[in-house]
Amino acid sequence: MASIDDVLAGLVTVCQTAITQANISNPYIGPYPGWPVPTTLDADIRALKTHISIFVNDKEKLYTRWRSPYVISVNADVGLSATVSGTSLLGGQDSPITAASGTVTFLGEVTGGARMIGFIGNIPVAFTPASGIVLSSVASGFVTEINSSAASGIVTASASGNVVTIVANGSGASGNVIGLSLQIGGTGFVKQEQRRQRRQFTIDIWAPNNALRALFADAIDNYIATQDFIGPLTDQQDEYARIYYTRTIQTDKEMRHGIFRRILTYEIEYQTTSLLPFYQVLDPQVNVSQGPV
Repeated sequence: MASIDDVLAGLVTVCQTAITQANISNPYIGPYPGWPVPTTLDADIRALKTHISIFVNDKEKLYTRWRSPYVISVNADVGLSATVSGTSLLGGQDSPITAASGTVTFLGEVTGGARMIGFIGNIPVAFTPASGIVLSSVASGFVTEINSSAASGIVTASASGNVVTIVANGSGASGNVIGLSLQIGGTGFVKQEQRRQRRQFTIDIWAPNNALRALFADAIDNYIATQDFIGPLTDQQDEYARIYYTRTIQTDKEMRHGIFRRILTYEIEYQTTSLLPFYQVLDPQVNVSQGPV
């Protein structure tokens, strides 16, 4: 959910981008949220360093009329997949006596929120791999779950690289009736807008002379003039804030201290949202009971 701190961080990024694109090589401090420390500012001004600070004002207006419905913010995409050697363990024979076996081969990559459930016979084996681990770790983790579950009474699992081999504990063709399946799903997020507000923020340029004040202020103001939105403001990468120019104030009140200041004021419209996870169903189960007669 976007907050004042998220907006401040977004403005810091915008100001830094503006300075970088303007190829300004003069020394500066910031951009940073908050207010400059007076002693630090005085020392930096004497060293011909410009400060760029970003502050939130107390002027705010609420634009919410009602809460919006939940919408998908992050899809439950899964980079991990698997192939199974069949729907049951294979290859068990009565003569000569061999144990039936099957394989699960993991492919792709593990992204955040991946979950899996395997069925060996009618025994479920669940495993949640950590995001970013390699496929061999997925295989070994799944093996650990199998061998520590109730399925260990009918099969034994082992891993080699990204391949899991599952072998029936009993010899002969009886292993061929042991079902083998695997489902992989992911975790997504839905969000709901709780309120929408518009609040004023100021970008203050504190420079040691008029030329540097104009250099930094014009670079930032001209760049923001080309932007309708700032963001993304959150990790979900889908929340942006609308930015509106309000006014510019140039003041020389601090000039006796060697400070030339310009204040750029903008209104930022942003939303406060709530975020909930949703999970892909891997093992649907329906309980039916008789209602009133």
